[in-house]
Amino acid sequence: MKKEVDFIAEFEKEEAELNSEKANPCPPTEEQYQKMKLGIELVELKQSQYQKRKNEKLWDLWTNTFYSIMCDTARIQGGRVTLEINEENLTGSLIYYGHGLILNSLVGNRTCFAVMMDKAHEVSIDPVDGLLKITFLFHLYDKIKVADYSDEIKELAAQIYSPQYLEHLNLDDDEDFI
Repeated sequence: MKKEVDFIAEFEKEEAELNSEKANPCPPTEEQYQKMKLGIELVELKQSQYQKRKNEKLWDLWTNTFYSIMCDTARIQGGRVTLEINEENLTGSLIYYGHGLILNSLVGNRTCFAVMMDKAHEVSIDPVDGLLKITFLFHLYDKIKVADYSDEIKELAAQIYSPQYLEHLNLDDDEDFI
């Protein structure tokens, strides 16, 4: 048995349409501009409910364990590893850039890579100049709720989103919903 799906042509068509829109951008209408401003207010209000506290375990995992294992992998497989941490925002990125990445249980990078994928806030894998670039974006903090602006958030969201869309939003979720 063989199964296959092919969305390449459909994706390329959509990508071409998006690129043509980027080439001929239209300035936002007044309504779009106001919704953007309200959206920024909404995000700021949602974030102001929380305080960030440095998570020492995550800090150690990314700066010592993950970085060291990826450095060993890069040395063996011909790559470069860059770790950048914004100590003010307690966010960071770990980037592997190199030749094809071989994950191997004997070296120990397979388990590490799986845990990195789980602990990362976002992961992207891109081909760049014939090499592989893997970017892990991560948080080094725990969020502590210090205020509750649920009612204000719901009022502001009602000004931005349609009632149908609001039904699907979980405004009480701790994660960003925008």
